[in-house]
Amino acid sequence: MALMAGPGWALIHCVLAQAVTVTGGDRTEIRARIQSSDLRFDAETSPFVRLALTTPRTSYSFGYIPTATVLAFGREDVDPIFQQAADANASFRWEHTSFSISQSGSYGARNFRAMAVASPNAPGTAPPGTTPPGGTGTTPPGGTGTTPPGGTGTTPPGGTGTTPPGGTVGASQFRIVDQSITLASSQTQATLQQVFSTRTIGAISGRYEYGGGIGAESEGFLPIRKGPTVTLSLRKITSPADDFTTIAHGSSLETGSTMRAEIVDLGEQWTHRWSPGLVSSILAGVAAARSESNGFPRRLTTAVVPISTASLAYFFGVAGGRMRTASLVQFGPLVDRFTGDFDQRLQWLIDLSWTRYRLSLLAHFSGAQSVLPRVVFSNTTLLPFNFYSGSASVLYRFTREFSMESGVRAAWVRVDGPDPYPLLWTVFVAGTYTLSATYL
Repeated sequence: MALMAGPGWALIHCVLAQAVTVTGGDRTEIRARIQSSDLRFDAETSPFVRLALTTPRTSYSFGYIPTATVLAFGREDVDPIFQQAADANASFRWEHTSFSISQSGSYGARNFRAMAVASPNAPGTAPPGTTPPGGTGTTPPGGTGTTPPGGTGTTPPGGTGTTPPGGTVGASQFRIVDQSITLASSQTQATLQQVFSTRTIGAISGRYEYGGGIGAESEGFLPIRKGPTVTLSLRKITSPADDFTTIAHGSSLETGSTMRAEIVDLGEQWTHRWSPGLVSSILAGVAAARSESNGFPRRLTTAVVPISTASLAYFFGVAGGRMRTASLVQFGPLVDRFTGDFDQRLQWLIDLSWTRYRLSLLAHFSGAQSVLPRVVFSNTTLLPFNFYSGSASVLYRFTREFSMESGVRAAWVRVDGPDPYPLLWTVFVAGTYTLSATYL
C-alpha cells in the first residue's frame, strides 16, 4: 500500500488539476443621484458568468457580462440603456516560458455624465471583497495586465497606469452631453514571458485596440480610435528585497479621420520590499511624443518630456482588523481619448480598506489633471482633462456568496469659463451574489 501511495496521489493530483470551474453571480445597485440640484434615481444590474478550464500547463477562461441600467426611473425622461461585454483568455506554460492571449469586446450605450458616479468595479472579475476598492489593482512590471472588457482607455507610458477614474474614459468631457451614446470596443492582447535565470525575467506584450462611438452622433462625441501598443520589459532581481525593471513602451493611435499620435518611452523601475507588508516602487524615464492633425487647422506637435511613477502599498493590523493601503502618483504623456492629441498628465490615486471578520470599510480617491496649456490642443473646444472622484462605503459579507455595500460617491470636473460644472454625487446601496462550482 505504501508503494502505491506515491503514484496514486500523483494520479489524483493530475486528475484534480484538470478541472472546469463555473462562476456566476450578479451585482445590483440602486443610486440616488444629485445632478443640477435635481434628485434622480438610477438602478443597475450586472449578471455575469465565467467558465474556466485549468490543466497542468494550460488554462482557458470565457466570460460574459451584460449590464442593464435604468437612469432617472420614475420620471418622464427615464433612460433605459444596455451594455454587454465578453472576453476570452488562454495561457500556456512551459519550463521557462509562458504565453497568454486575450480578446475582449463590448457593445452598448453609456451616459458619461450619469455613469461618472456608477460602480467602478467590473462584476465577475473577482469574488466580493477581493478586488481593491475602486478596482485599481497594480499592473505587473512590463504592463502585462489586461484592460477589463469594455475599457477604452490607453495604458499610460511605462505600462503601470490605471483605468480612468470610475472607468469613465474622458470623464472631463461628460459635461458636454447628457444623453446615451452607443459605443463599441475591441481589444486583443498577447504576452510572451521568458525566465532567463532565477534573477532575470523578460517579457514582450502587444495589444491592438479598436473602438468608439457607433453612428454619426455617437462617433461625433467619441471618435473611433485604433492602433497598436507594444511593451518590452526586462526584470533583474538583485536581492530578496530589490528588483529593477527596464521598460520600453510604444504606441501609435489614430483617432477619428484626422488625428494620429505616437508615444515612445523608456524608463527604469525600482521596486523595494521594506517589510512583508510594505512595498514601494519608483519609475523614472523619458518619453518622445508626436501628434499630427490632417484636418483644420493642420498642425504637427512634437515633444520630449520626462515620465515618472511612484507607488506605495502598506498592509498592517489596526483595531483588531487588517488595513490595506495603496497609493500611486504618475506623470507622463498619453493620448487623449477625445481629441487624439498627446497630453502630459498628472494622475494620482489613494485606496484604503479596513477589514475585520465580515465587515469592511472602503475608501477611494483619484484624480487626473492636464499640465499642457489649452493652446496645445488642435480642438480647443474640448478643454484639457481635469477630473477628480472619491468614494467611501461599508461592505458586509453575510456569507461567502452574498454581500451588501452602501456608501457615497462623488465626481467633479474643474473647467474654465462662465459655466462651471457642479459637483456630482450619489448615495448607493448594492448587493452582490457569487456562486462557484468546480467539475472534474
